[in-house]
Amino acid sequence: MPSAADFPVTAATSAPTDAAEREQRLRDWRDDRLQRDPKVSALSDWDIRRLAESGAFTADEIRAESARLNAAALVRDHADDIAAALAARDAAHSSDVVSSQVISPETAATASDRDTGPWLPTGSFVPHQFNSPLDPRAVLPGIQIDDEDGALRLQWRPAEHLPGTVIYRVIEDTREWPRGTPDDAHTLGVTSATDITTTRIRPQGAVTYLAVWAYTGADEAAARAAEGEVIAQGEIIWPATGVSLVVTDRDTVVGRVEAPPGVRLVVQRFQADEPVHNDPSRALTSAVVESSGFHDRSPKLAVDLTYAVFVEAVLPDGQTRVSDRYVSADTRVDPAPVWIELDVRESATAPGAWDVHWADPGFGSVEVYLSDEPLPPGLSDGPRSRSTLERSRLLPEHRLPNYIARTQDGCLLQECYLKPDWTRSYFTVVHVVSDEQVQVGATVGKVMPAAPRDVRLVERVDSKILTFDWPRGVSLVEVHQGLIGHPPVSFDDARDLIGTMDSVQNYLRRGGLQITRPLPAIGCALHVVGVIYEQGQAVRSAPTTIEYPGLCRVQYRIVAGRADGVVPSEQFPADQARFEIFADNDLQELALCAVANPNRLPLHPGDGTHLADAVIAVAAKTEVVPFVLSLKQSSAHVRVFVSDRALAGKVALLDPPLPSMWVPVV
Repeated sequence: MPSAADFPVTAATSAPTDAAEREQRLRDWRDDRLQRDPKVSALSDWDIRRLAESGAFTADEIRAESARLNAAALVRDHADDIAAALAARDAAHSSDVVSSQVISPETAATASDRDTGPWLPTGSFVPHQFNSPLDPRAVLPGIQIDDEDGALRLQWRPAEHLPGTVIYRVIEDTREWPRGTPDDAHTLGVTSATDITTTRIRPQGAVTYLAVWAYTGADEAAARAAEGEVIAQGEIIWPATGVSLVVTDRDTVVGRVEAPPGVRLVVQRFQADEPVHNDPSRALTSAVVESSGFHDRSPKLAVDLTYAVFVEAVLPDGQTRVSDRYVSADTRVDPAPVWIELDVRESATAPGAWDVHWADPGFGSVEVYLSDEPLPPGLSDGPRSRSTLERSRLLPEHRLPNYIARTQDGCLLQECYLKPDWTRSYFTVVHVVSDEQVQVGATVGKVMPAAPRDVRLVERVDSKILTFDWPRGVSLVEVHQGLIGHPPVSFDDARDLIGTMDSVQNYLRRGGLQITRPLPAIGCALHVVGVIYEQGQAVRSAPTTIEYPGLCRVQYRIVAGRADGVVPSEQFPADQARFEIFADNDLQELALCAVANPNRLPLHPGDGTHLADAVIAVAAKTEVVPFVLSLKQSSAHVRVFVSDRALAGKVALLDPPLPSMWVPVV
């Protein structure tokens, strides 16, 4: 039971006269405190207005009311300072410590066994004589009213200022607070306690007004014969008794509400997973709310919704009060899913990845799937169930993670990677309203030929052979020529295409891809790509690039002749061997030497007798004679070598026919 310390009494003359004045005092306190504590800015104007209208005055009352505020923790911590700022209670609203608690009439009517009081016999009281009429501006403490499993618990401050035996008479009225006289209203019961539990109160309108009158005397009989004094007041705002919801063909929600007459409905919409509380920001506009229902023309689609109906009543002082209790009903508006277009582009931030973009349908959820097989035809012709999609190979493991970014023109799923062994992939977008309402949208196919791996170049005398691992799923391999150190600009220029292989069977039969076109002696880059044709268009893989260092072919021949220029004959036999050099490309400096070995062809410059050497410049396709040797008695195998080791790897010196290399020069 509350004690006098729980309900301090302050002189009525110091209290604000109405909620507006209390609100101003709270604003002044916030503005003053804000200069010292920036955290006080969390106390919003809405919280201040609600606290002012609650009538909470003492620190304990303010703490109790704080649970209904957004800045609950702040108000609870500063309750003592706020109470000091208010200084007194407003009689017109002090009764609403929790006076807007809504008591369900059905539960109250079935809880008669909980009418435990404690009650005294109602008996009789002397008529009120108006010996000490109450000033209409007087401030009265409030009655705290709580709903406890269908029974009402009423608490008020004890009349400790009255001597002797004190009994309390609880009065109820449906018109106004019965604070002028107790004789014009109904006596709910009589008690000597200040904390009672009862089921006697029944709804007889929108609001039931309560007042507690105190009587004192030497004993109970003397108290009943004495003039009473009103010491507390409060009210019960009865809730709506039911709400039913209907979803229309136009995807709107119509609600029918059973509510007491004379009240205004406050309808607030929540998602089913959100806690329901009195939140004005969620209220439907008054234009769509009537006295017996509402019509939500723009509900949130494809989510579970809760409609909470609060009651707003106008009190005798002209102020309005919204109940803390409510009735609610759940529903869901599931429109037909829509077809969604899909745009798949190469990622600008992650090489090798793809960005997927689509327009936001505005309701439901969007799922994107990625697989290496196309969907069955006709799957996107109309809405399906999710189980149908799974039977059509649109499986949960194919769904891409929902790391979706919102953009000005839709939604973006960034950096989607394909599996390395896929050559074809299919992005499919699905609009999901529910498990029974799923629409398969656009499917965008991407062809990703694999690049050849382990590419090697084998140099032969008259050609070059490329070997590599044939890429899976590729129908053609191309070789493009480019500059060393520069990426390929385009593969569409036929002039750069120097070789193709049209099947893996031909590749295996020929032992590789043969390049017969001469390559630059200074070297070049070879870009090898796999190709798949999609709808008549060539789709190429990323290139595998190797560098061809370059090779200049130099041919020589050994010609027998005479020093005098006469053509050799039996009469005039040859007396010298002339070495003639031809090159495919220009060489600014070429060091050569001639070596003879009587037993075999020399294998290197030191393998035999050194005959001669020379350093020459060679113009492409132009004959140059580096040296001329005199013929002697003994023959030997004569061979020309590149004597500069640094140049030996870049020059291929091609021998003449073997018989011409047997020369009598030793």
